[in-house]
Amino acid sequence: MALASIAPVGAQDGEAAKTTFELTLYGDVPEGDRFTLDVSNVPGGGSGRQPTTFCGDDDTGACQGDGQVYRQTLNFDTSFVYRFLRWSGGTGRPFVDSFANEDEKEVIRAYYDYRDGTSGGDEQQSEPGNVTFELTLLGAAPEGERFTTSIYYLHSTGNTEADIRYCEFDATPDCTGNGTVYRQTVALRDSFEYLYVHYTAATGGNGEIFVYRVEPSQDGKVVRVFYDYRTGAGGVADAPPSEPAESVRATFQLTLHGDVPKGEAFYVTYGPGDPEKTTHVILCGTIPETNGRVPFGSKPECTGDGAVHTVDDKFVTGDTVYVGWTRVDPSGQYREFHSDVETLNSDATITAWYRFAGADESGQIPDEMPDTGAGGAAGGLPLGSAAAVLLLLTASGYVARKQA
Repeated sequence: MALASIAPVGAQDGEAAKTTFELTLYGDVPEGDRFTLDVSNVPGGGSGRQPTTFCGDDDTGACQGDGQVYRQTLNFDTSFVYRFLRWSGGTGRPFVDSFANEDEKEVIRAYYDYRDGTSGGDEQQSEPGNVTFELTLLGAAPEGERFTTSIYYLHSTGNTEADIRYCEFDATPDCTGNGTVYRQTVALRDSFEYLYVHYTAATGGNGEIFVYRVEPSQDGKVVRVFYDYRTGAGGVADAPPSEPAESVRATFQLTLHGDVPKGEAFYVTYGPGDPEKTTHVILCGTIPETNGRVPFGSKPECTGDGAVHTVDDKFVTGDTVYVGWTRVDPSGQYREFHSDVETLNSDATITAWYRFAGADESGQIPDEMPDTGAGGAAGGLPLGSAAAVLLLLTASGYVARKQA
């Protein structure tokens, strides 16, 4: 059965169903662009084809953007296919191509946006909506951590629409953790996919995707994501996990004795024993660069003569934690001088000391810390040096644990 002629809004044509095709244009429309509608009955293929023009010819006038809406109403008594086309330079390209039953839809909508080159059908929203992306960091964040979100439109063939940088970049705050929330708002249209990426100093700055989702856009929508340094896991949640009801705090305390050579650095490592989930925190000094990056960040220069360097973190009560203490000499050689496994049933201070040449034997070393090298001898020293031999004989480390 042939397609009926174009009829004005409100026309009656027996039992035929009336469908209005609506086109909205955004942005500045280039001179000469034209938009048309091409519909045909399903039976007989193109024999029932009926093209019509929304705007851009002598009869309809130039196409206008900035939210201008164009409508054409047709009557149907059978199923039909339809295409919205944009004509530029004499070439027409469809941007919506679909099918409908005669009584399925009263209004079929499409839009074309010159501001960003996007277009779509009536299942997509025409006006952009403000979507807020949130990131909550739980636990202590090591220095040098970075987080980003990349956002893509589903129909944009992979072109990045937004790249959010939350912390540790230029003009952004440090990634501090311990419940800190970072958020940014982006105007998005239609469904979108997004990736939350975690960059770590320990992996040389390589990014790891820990959240990937596809969601519809909605004005006022909030996407909430968390990353938990206590478990090494992240995800999407309406409310991120709260601090454990039963938690303890561990303080890691390093005391340096004697004359600390310039360029020394110390850091503490702690975690559940899995190398991929351990935390490395610099205590003092700066570790020499590796592949253009400073591992674990930087702290003020190490000082001796009894100076104390500390960091602390929260753990779930009863956690069993691996603890390691490492010295890095100016040449970049690493030597872990003591390690242990601790079960944290209550708040605790885990202490270590390291002695360099020049330490006062009579007063600097506490009685409970014997200078027997119980924590391991100093390492990372260039061999064949008399000064190195002397320092090796006079440097040792020891760890003691005290319950608070």
